Amino acid sequence: MDVVPDPDAKLVYLAAYAGGLAIDVEDPTNMRLTTSGTPPGRRMYWAAQSDEDLVITGRESGLIHLELTGAGGWTQQGTYDPDGFNPEGLAWIGEALYVAAQDQGVVVLDGSLAVMGSVPGSSNAMDIVVTDTIAYVLDRDHGLMVVDVSDAFDPQPIAELDIGEGAQSLAINDKGVVVVAAGGRVIVIDASTPEAPEIVADLESGGTAFRVDVAGDIAAVANWQDTRIYDISLPECTYLIGLEDATDVSTSVALQDDILYVGDWDVFRAYQLDAGGASPEYTAVDYLTLNGQDEVETTLVVRNDGAMELDVTEIRCDDERIQIAPTSFTLAPEEIELVRLSASLSSTNPWSSDCTIASNDEDESEASLYLDVNPTGVAVGDIAPDWSVPDLDGNIHNLSDYAGKIVVLTLFSSL
Repeated sequence: MDVVPDPDAKLVYLAAYAGGLAIDVEDPTNMRLTTSGTPPGRRMYWAAQSDEDLVITGRESGLIHLELTGAGGWTQQGTYDPDGFNPEGLAWIGEALYVAAQDQGVVVLDGSLAVMGSVPGSSNAMDIVVTDTIAYVLDRDHGLMVVDVSDAFDPQPIAELDIGEGAQSLAINDKGVVVVAAGGRVIVIDASTPEAPEIVADLESGGTAFRVDVAGDIAAVANWQDTRIYDISLPECTYLIGLEDATDVSTSVALQDDILYVGDWDVFRAYQLDAGGASPEYTAVDYLTLNGQDEVETTLVVRNDGAMELDVTEIRCDDERIQIAPTSFTLAPEEIELVRLSASLSSTNPWSSDCTIASNDEDESEASLYLDVNPTGVAVGDIAPDWSVPDLDGNIHNLSDYAGKIVVLTLFSSL
């Protein structure tokens, strides 16, 4: 399923398993289906709108071009479905329609659905988004492809970025931050310089990241068993701020102003995102870990999620070994400050410290922060030191003998 909001018409268009659908969302608390008769297509998964044109695609029905007639109505203008055509994401670029296709790359069509060309180098495309004269193509053979589309019918690739496997969909905001839904990962890319995109965050999705949309500093990910909302205002410090359990399977998302639309196999639904209260508020963090050998450090992200200035008057810890910089600052609404916490270690014994953040937050003038210090430097994902363990027959096994292999240990206790 794909969700395309049309704010001018107060409608949302769906590319759904049942076909193309239109939903009246003038009142998001009382949405209603406006499509009458048999919906066009079947097993449709993607959609794109340009003024009075709507295109939906699916592996069973190919590509269907619809002319919008108002009030949720449309007339079918044409189809494109050659043999072996497996369309995925698509985007309008002026009068050109760019269609990502598996095992084929990006096909360029004109308004009459005649083939005008393709994106050079693209061979296994999954999705495409466009900003001004730059297109971003998600290709399973080439990763993220950045393409100059100043001449819509003569696209020219200008950069590629390897992002690994599992690519499903992508979205971009007006700051050039690209978010990719990639199965078990959510990848955040700084593409503010199109010629040199770089990955700045690579997060575990906790599910199957399938579709993504962004609006400003917010990213929404349809994660199959849930829907996840991320703050991407500081891309390298992207963090989860909301989660919604799916009714059945969360397969698509769309952000429009302060409304989040979620497409589910079972239910289409809408949420109003919390725009923040009248008082200043900062992102709650109550636990951090420092890992290292001699010098350890971590970064605390403080964000003003409220509508007034946030004055952080003091950040302090009860152990003088913790160094803090800065200890006080002022943030305008939606601004972020990175606070560096560090310590020099003289022993290998773990220890902890209770810290306090004092501010003018009306709801919580003092917030607690627990800092766990682990001088050994062993954390999840670190390379473990070599060690030995006997099996039930008394044979000794060294961990280093199993490098690169999956090892399952079963421990027996007499208790």
